[in-house]
Amino acid sequence: MEETYKINFAAPNLVNVCIDRWGENGCEGRLYCGYYPQPVSFRGEYGMIKIMDELMDSIDYPQASTIMRYYNRKNIPRRYEKRRIFSGPEIMKEKGKLATLVIYVQYRQNSTWQGELFWAEKNLVKRFQSVLELLKFIDRISGYSQKFQPDHRTTDYAYKISKSEGGVEA
Repeated sequence: MEETYKINFAAPNLVNVCIDRWGENGCEGRLYCGYYPQPVSFRGEYGMIKIMDELMDSIDYPQASTIMRYYNRKNIPRRYEKRRIFSGPEIMKEKGKLATLVIYVQYRQNSTWQGELFWAEKNLVKRFQSVLELLKFIDRISGYSQKFQPDHRTTDYAYKISKSEGGVEA
């Protein structure tokens, strides 16, 4: 049975992650989104996650179900007014030297993320239920793990997109 999968280009927090190098501290590359006029460089998966979290906080999408508490800071703005500069298809034009990942975070519940990741080179879609699952998937892409297979002990699923019919193979 085939499902149809389409990238949600209208999502305000759609991020194109271009991985250019696997360094000692993890992946290194550039991050493109509709709100930044220039690509944002990152080093390591933590740097990438931090930049994406700051983006989602700044546009308040998706809204976090929990809020960070600060005790020594005053007047922390909850939302910045950001204007979208680029559309989804425009940010998708960029490619990484080693891998290109399109990440769409649908929810930020239980102090983590839930969403979908599209691996452009392999036409593979991965649904993740937490940031940890997302990081495990990126680790698998890096070649540290031998196989790219779904872990049947968890709730993650991987789909391969069929180019000929535009559908998804389960």
